[in-house]
Formats: sequence, structure tokens, C-alpha cells
Amino acid sequence: MKITTKLTAEVDTDVYDRITKDLHHGQLSQIIRSFIRSLDYLIQSGEKDNLYLWLYGTKNLTLPHLSEDKYGHTSQKPNAED
Repeated sequence: MKITTKLTAEVDTDVYDRITKDLHHGQLSQIIRSFIRSLDYLIQSGEKDNLYLWLYGTKNLTLPHLSEDKYGHTSQKPNAED
């Protein structure tokens, strides 16, 4: 059985409304889960300094596109540019 943690964040209502206008709840949840998996991947691969640089506004951040299978295993998908 996979153990999960629920994530709660405060977001400006206007921003949330603009985002959810075009995405249904399931899509937004999938995007957030994918974002968290990508952050984990960057940290595990030794690139957390890039996260700090992005957080403090000195560098753009590119996240790897990851997929999760039905068993909860994450793998990196090949970049479309490769």
C-alpha cells in the first residue's frame, strides 16, 4: 500500500480561479503531483542549488517531465528535444 501525504497551500483566489477556469480538479491535482515528483528528482540528482536560485529569482527553472506507473514508480520521460 502506498503511503501519501496531503498538501495544503494558500493561493491567491484570483490566481486559483484563473487556473481552475481551464483545468478540472483532477488535472490540477495531477500537475501538482507531477511538480512535486520533479522537485524530488532534481533534489535527488544533486540539483537543489538550482531550486534555490529559482526560488530567489536569479535563475529560471526547468523541470524534468516524469511519469508515474500504476504501481507508483516514477521514471523520467525522454525530452521531446532529444
